[in-house]
Amino acid sequence: MKNKIITAVCLTLCSAFILSSCSSSQIKTYTDKDGKSYDIVYDENGNFVTNDNKLQVYLLSDNGKRIKDESGEYRTEFIEFNGQITDGHHVQTKELEFTLPSGFTQSYDTGLLFLNDDIGAQIYISVLADTDIEQQYKLIESNCSQLQESYGSDRFSYDIYDLKTSKSNVSVRAFKLICTSSDYPKTDYYYYFNVNDRIYLVNASVTTDYVKKVKFDSFAKSFVFK
Repeated sequence: MKNKIITAVCLTLCSAFILSSCSSSQIKTYTDKDGKSYDIVYDENGNFVTNDNKLQVYLLSDNGKRIKDESGEYRTEFIEFNGQITDGHHVQTKELEFTLPSGFTQSYDTGLLFLNDDIGAQIYISVLADTDIEQQYKLIESNCSQLQESYGSDRFSYDIYDLKTSKSNVSVRAFKLICTSSDYPKTDYYYYFNVNDRIYLVNASVTTDYVKKVKFDSFAKSFVFK
């Protein structure tokens, strides 16, 4: 029953979404899930170029040099990609950019999902469309109260706080759920970003024994929205 409640919390809160970046620094290459790297094409505004969810890249010769056409322009093509580019540390999409905590790698199969298997941690980012944010807050508070009653306050606790950011158009409400029970020894963070009334949810979790190894609040503060 307890696991079902926790699963319900996660499913309720993690609705699907895609984000993107206001590039402060360009990532030069895109590497696909097979390990093949491509030089990324950027427009005059410093944004990477997409069309029908495909990424524009330069055609390269066997020795890795960009190929020109008869008029001297570099040849390009559009390739399949997963909506994000990363250098392994910084991540950019069409709407935002952020910096991953150390040890996390991207999953190519499930949107904006990042894993650190060594400490049982993951980060998932989604957009909450047509969401009443106040109702979301009430829902998670209610679920937290149920979990605390079910586990007992010695094995489950939670904290609710506002995360300060430097952007006047961005507010962040954070929920931290700490469970030490043997059937779910996890600490979950839910960061609700309200960006000009568009709601993004960042859900981060880690095995409770390793919670001090990841500074998720600092990670949340690294987000830059376009």
